[in-house]
Amino acid sequence: MSAQPAIFEMLRSLPMFNGISLSDLQQLVGEIPFHFEKFASGELIIEARQTNDLLRFILSGRAKAIIRNPTDRLRLSYILEGPSVIAPDFVFGRNTHVPMRVEAETEVSVVSITKADLLHLLTHSEIFLFNYLNIISAYAQKGIDGVISLTGGQLEERIAFWIIALTPVDAKEIELQSKHRDLYTLFGVQRSSFISTLDTLKLHGLIDYDGRGIRVIDRKGLRDLLLSASWSTHEDDPLLP
Repeated sequence: MSAQPAIFEMLRSLPMFNGISLSDLQQLVGEIPFHFEKFASGELIIEARQTNDLLRFILSGRAKAIIRNPTDRLRLSYILEGPSVIAPDFVFGRNTHVPMRVEAETEVSVVSITKADLLHLLTHSEIFLFNYLNIISAYAQKGIDGVISLTGGQLEERIAFWIIALTPVDAKEIELQSKHRDLYTLFGVQRSSFISTLDTLKLHGLIDYDGRGIRVIDRKGLRDLLLSASWSTHEDDPLLP
């Protein structure tokens, strides 16, 4: 019983329980089964294309999410650290298959609830409902912002869109691994234009890169680049101060 208060505080630190009082959370936990699991380093948490019939939260530890294209020539990975939520936008809807593989990088504590129990939470807690809607709305809106920014045709924006669209806001240590040849072919540009764009993004502290791919230094900076491109009424370079 002595560990129970610590568990409640960990749950309250999760984005979806933000603002819920301790007494209300205790009541919800009494009504709904929360399933707690521990995963050792290297252990699989979710397999890619697995049906997302649970809403999973990382309470503590580091997990790596990996997204691959069908030919495995492009691989994007990022780190999720607790407190965090895994693929909340794939619990409901027509497609409920998680698009990425998630594995523990350190020992990871995960708590999960079933879809039926999630519906109970959504209908019995206005705060939880508000938090959940805000989170899944953010996932949906980043795609719209990115598509709008692409109308300008700048390669910087297209690279930023790929990274932002494929990663959650709390993703860390984002890496896009692929041969340069595959990447500049994917973006439909010449090698010289692609390398020049990477140099520009690197100069502004947004990424680093080598022959194996791109490492994101500042995801928020890439997001800001997209937003400035989305709503700009002129053709100034969005990377300039």
